This record gives sequence, C-alpha cells and structure tokens, in this order.
Amino acid sequence: MAPSYDFQGNWSRMAKLIVHGSLQTQPGEKFLIHADPTYFPELLEQVRIEIVKAGAVELFAGMLYPPGLQSVRLK
Repeated sequence: MAPSYDFQGNWSRMAKLIVHGSLQTQPGEKFLIHADPTYFPELLEQVRIEIVKAGAVELFAGMLYPPGLQSVRLK
C-alpha cells in the first residue's frame, strides 16, 4: 500500500527548480533515475517531463518495488 500524503505541492514548479536550478540540466545530458514510485509520484513524473523538455536523455528509469508488489513476490 502506497503512503498517503496530505501535501499537494506545485509539482511542476518543484521539478523545474530541481532540473534547471539544482541540476542545471543541459541538452544531450544523460540521466539514470532510480526512484520509489510510491513517494510523491506526481513529482517524479514532473521531473521526468522536465528532463525531456530540457533536451536531456533519460537512459534508464529503475523503480523500486512498491510494498503491494513486493508482498505478492514474497509469497
């Protein structure tokens, strides 16, 4: 079961700050993403969108197992 968050942020703005402000992403730059899709999935999606808009290349996006999937695999 995914965690529940009451916080609803401006995910697009946060993603722009991460991709352009913090990472200073350049066209052609290559990215590997390793993330837990159950934590702030809206932010993860927006970051991936901003990476593409910046002209960078997402080579790989590895997602950790969400708890529900992990519990089924362990049976």
